[in-house]
Amino acid sequence: MRPEVLLGLDVGTTSVKTVAIDTTGRWLATAAVPLRTRHPGEGWAEQDPEELVRAAQGTLARVATSPSVRRGQVLGLGITNQRESTLAVDPSNGRALSPLLLWHDLRTLSIAEEFGKRGWRSRLWKSGGMPLTTYPSAPKIVWLLRNCAKVRTAVPRDRVRFLTVDAWIAYRLLGGARTGAPFLTDPSNASRTLLLDPETGRYDPGACRHFGVDREWLAKIVPSWGKELGTLQAPGEPLHGIPLLSLLGDQQASLLGLSSLYGGDAKVTLGTGAFLLAKGRGKGDPERSGYLRTVLWLEAGKDPELGIEGSVGAAGSFLDWLCGKGLRLFRDPVEMERLAPRARPHGGELFVPALCGLFAPHWNLEARGLLHGLDLSTRREDLARSAFEGLAHSIADVVEVIAHARGSSLSPLLVDGGVARSRLLLKLLAEYSGTTLRRCDFVDGTALGAALAAGYGSRSLPGPGRSRPRARSGSELIVPKGRAADRRRSREEWHRALAHAFLRTNRQGGPFSMDQRP
Repeated sequence: MRPEVLLGLDVGTTSVKTVAIDTTGRWLATAAVPLRTRHPGEGWAEQDPEELVRAAQGTLARVATSPSVRRGQVLGLGITNQRESTLAVDPSNGRALSPLLLWHDLRTLSIAEEFGKRGWRSRLWKSGGMPLTTYPSAPKIVWLLRNCAKVRTAVPRDRVRFLTVDAWIAYRLLGGARTGAPFLTDPSNASRTLLLDPETGRYDPGACRHFGVDREWLAKIVPSWGKELGTLQAPGEPLHGIPLLSLLGDQQASLLGLSSLYGGDAKVTLGTGAFLLAKGRGKGDPERSGYLRTVLWLEAGKDPELGIEGSVGAAGSFLDWLCGKGLRLFRDPVEMERLAPRARPHGGELFVPALCGLFAPHWNLEARGLLHGLDLSTRREDLARSAFEGLAHSIADVVEVIAHARGSSLSPLLVDGGVARSRLLLKLLAEYSGTTLRRCDFVDGTALGAALAAGYGSRSLPGPGRSRPRARSGSELIVPKGRAADRRRSREEWHRALAHAFLRTNRQGGPFSMDQRP
């Protein structure tokens, strides 16, 4: 008898992917489609909610009908997704009232500043685990309440719900308004709203009142797995009747998938942004240090599993901007990596890739990117090298903060994502952070994590840390080899360049100064 099948749906920022594995971990099928992002204003980033639904349904159907997947073998589906992105929905008809405001959208800068006054910045960081910036969902909800005419009209009639991507996709796959489907989210996603207390796994009444958000407008919180959430509704289609078994934020799913393959309890994913997530509770004051507290996942009947996180807003998007989508200085990142070794030694140029502000540990989203140290002898080769150096320094800042919060080294730190293909970037990151990296050849850790969570929900797999999928691919250790004195000098040069990125505002470093960092 053939092993049973688990599906993982990954609704990311740049693409939607569905994978199928069997209960032994063998990879069966995959399908993916790209997503479009609109930029209707300076710093704005949004997507069409219906495009996400079509992409999810299409990739699911392609995988479910692939020759290696038999309909009767599918145990269930797990969904993972971009996290802080937010939209408004009318529950009476299931239609979106707004575009999806993406996690890195900057239109809420003034709202974040406004709601951070009167001592609430520190209080919210303590209660919600995140800084009051444009990053979490709560300021996006306020912006929609103030600026979206359809939302303002819907509020007095109690015809609005504010959803993260997991709740929106699950709602539509479960039939939407036609079947009276519920609006559901899990703590790993809800902890990215700034409205949830990670310690309790419940919405914080004080935070909701502060932002003017009725808790009835939010999705119901359910376990990440361990409770069937409903069955997919697609009469006459191969998806119909498949149980939905799990919801999980994308970085949490990535940690779940990679740690199941390679072991370890910390990973950094290098994609559109860079996201470092580690198991455990942080030490010290998160606000002073600049790291986030988040829920990793919640198994039914257990307490939430907690983690700490740091992120860089622009990683792959920074390289894309240098190439085809912005300055067009290079043909593609491959050409950049080919040119970089020809750079002058100690040329002095250094990019600060703050294209959507500075995220962890600085949390100044009004900061902007810059190129420091130009002179008449600067060449394209020097710019290519300086771009990789600036990105590596940005990620090294996060590695240092998370290691300090944990009180231990992160070595070996698991690394995945499309940008991890750059050997030069990883070599520089290892040197600047002083951390050994384990580059994972397996590139679908996020989708794998979603499928594994569905397996935990169906009880066909024994649970995190107790199962080892066969879908393992190779890995490579990258060990720092430079001298400590050279590393200190490079880091000092980086912090001098970084200081200029803060000159856009009078607030050096946002909620805390650079000299306060560990």
